[in-house]
Amino acid sequence: MLDKLNSLNNMDTQIHLRVAGMISSKDLLEKTGISRATLNNYIALGVLPRPTVVSSPAGEPGVRRLGYFQDDAIDLVTEIKNLKAGGMSMDEIASKFQPEAKTQPSRRVSVPGSESAQQAAQSGKDPLSVTLTVDNIPGAAFMLNNQFEMTWWNDRCGDLFSNINSLQSRDISNRNIFQQFLDSQTEVRDALDPILAVLMRAAKKRMDKRAISAVFPQIAAQDSERLLRLYDEVEAVGSEDILHIEIDLPSPHTLYISFFREGAFFTFIPEDHDKSSLLHFLGQRSQVIQGILLRRRPFLTNLVCMVADLQSSVRICSELPADEYFELINQIWQRAEPIFRRYKATHGKHVGDGMVYYFLPQPDSDYIMNSIECAAELRQLMEKMSADWRARKNWHHHLHLNIGLNEGQEWFGTYHAGTHIEFTVLGDTINHAARLSDFARDGAIWATKNLIGRLSREQRSSIRYGVIRHEVGGGKILAPDLFARVSDLIDIDDGKYYKFRDIAGMPIAEIVELQKPQTA
Repeated sequence: MLDKLNSLNNMDTQIHLRVAGMISSKDLLEKTGISRATLNNYIALGVLPRPTVVSSPAGEPGVRRLGYFQDDAIDLVTEIKNLKAGGMSMDEIASKFQPEAKTQPSRRVSVPGSESAQQAAQSGKDPLSVTLTVDNIPGAAFMLNNQFEMTWWNDRCGDLFSNINSLQSRDISNRNIFQQFLDSQTEVRDALDPILAVLMRAAKKRMDKRAISAVFPQIAAQDSERLLRLYDEVEAVGSEDILHIEIDLPSPHTLYISFFREGAFFTFIPEDHDKSSLLHFLGQRSQVIQGILLRRRPFLTNLVCMVADLQSSVRICSELPADEYFELINQIWQRAEPIFRRYKATHGKHVGDGMVYYFLPQPDSDYIMNSIECAAELRQLMEKMSADWRARKNWHHHLHLNIGLNEGQEWFGTYHAGTHIEFTVLGDTINHAARLSDFARDGAIWATKNLIGRLSREQRSSIRYGVIRHEVGGGKILAPDLFARVSDLIDIDDGKYYKFRDIAGMPIAEIVELQKPQTA
């Protein structure tokens, strides 16, 4: 397997083989002075035959296959250039070299939704790059999150991997890519080792061995051991943003892996397709991610919902000039954004000046602890901002973000109008987090028993939580490590608390602070 991996690591070296009576595409471009895009246009229009793919000699470094043309291709390209210089259109040239092209327009390759290859050729464009999007990638493609679970895949996956194309599970944990290939049908069994090796190299770039073993809990024991051994054998992908590797599936393909903050994007392009336009497309991060998000299937996943609202926002708005109020809100958002990013939170839709964020499972951290630590940092941020604004305005207000946290398994998806995208969660998890945010006062962080109960004993020891009891003399005391039902903390029959009736029986606790884990 190591020999295979060594050959996979060689990606950029160009080989120029001399084959009797033939010329490589590289040499053809150099001798004629045309671009690769123009060469592809000539092939698409039928004025040049498709190249013959020839295997490289054993032991030769670099790519394993090259495209070769007959030697007379140089004369053909020269004649085409002369005809164009004489004013002949590419349509007329195509008819001259391939008379049947008049009655066989299908020879003109085009991408769905784009210009025809004829129009692209006349404008000097690569037909694959005219309007290349995630919808018309000329090969199988899928997107993996940072847990290496599939969040999107195109219909062409069915051409190579029938089990992926027929994947019906909406539970994101059942879409583990290692599991999908281990369960693959016969069409990829011969290529399974190099595919798994490439996946593991990509996974190793972002996950340690402990995290790797955690992302495939449903894989059979022998397969799990196989993958962990593979983890030790392969080298992690380097710092490159786009990795490309030749692989047989069983026909020759080039695999491109693009690394984004949101995960890894895999595309399998057949050998006879031009790759330059795809590389240009993959280099445009916003276009790739935007296209995937617009088409990504909703999925069922465990997550934490955080809702944070500015206390007394209506009164503060009425007291501040409009420009200063917007300055305050923008300052909160701008200073909070790096904190959310640090704890890998995803922004959700919220009406008004509050915040909604989602914390999803991560390979290198615990999503529940991420939400708690994020909430604690937000409280520290607000304490500093509150002091700054009290000094600036000489007022008595304290600025507080009241935070509600809840964990659950819900549908995670997007709403979009045009190019605008909003992430959203369906179900009670978000609704109950919003109720807890309304319930909280003076910058408190309230969390459900369900959320805290999912933490390990060690994690819980790093959190000071419980229920604050009010004593007769007006004092307060924390009953640590305890929960209380909402109905035990307020008079649920009081009209002003009517909106909390749907969470009346929910056990909750206030997270007071983070503390160092207890030592034995």
